[in-house]
Amino acid sequence: MGIYDGQMVFPQVIPAGSGRLLVLMAAVLVLLVAGYGLLSWLSTPQPLQLEFEKNPVRANESNFLMKITVSNTTGTNASSVLVSAQPRTPNAKLVLAIEKSGRIGGMAAGESRQVNVLINPVEGILPGSYWIDVQASLNGEFFSKSIELRIEP
Repeated sequence: MGIYDGQMVFPQVIPAGSGRLLVLMAAVLVLLVAGYGLLSWLSTPQPLQLEFEKNPVRANESNFLMKITVSNTTGTNASSVLVSAQPRTPNAKLVLAIEKSGRIGGMAAGESRQVNVLINPVEGILPGSYWIDVQASLNGEFFSKSIELRIEP
């Protein structure tokens, strides 16, 4: 009497037809774990958040706003925070004027502040996509993020 000669019979632990139910339960468990991870990632503040007051804009429009939200995610208070924004392409025909020269005073750990950037397309700007790069420095850590501005005719 051995395992391979067909003489030994093992009891059926999983009832017949329950395979689909087990696969469904495993899939639900995987989705729940993934959803929890995504939710916790989304609820964590990002160091830089960028948004336009309006996007896309027309080539003849002027003085529209880009909002930069800087969050101190370094875990310690920041004594001086520097923020800069510039078009990725030097000849992009966009003039950017950043509020307060991009300087934010002290920021407590976990605190967020907004810096506004006034954007003016130069006459003759061509329709298309223009990328604006934003950098911030907090406690010696550097953060960067980019956003696409679309210009329409």
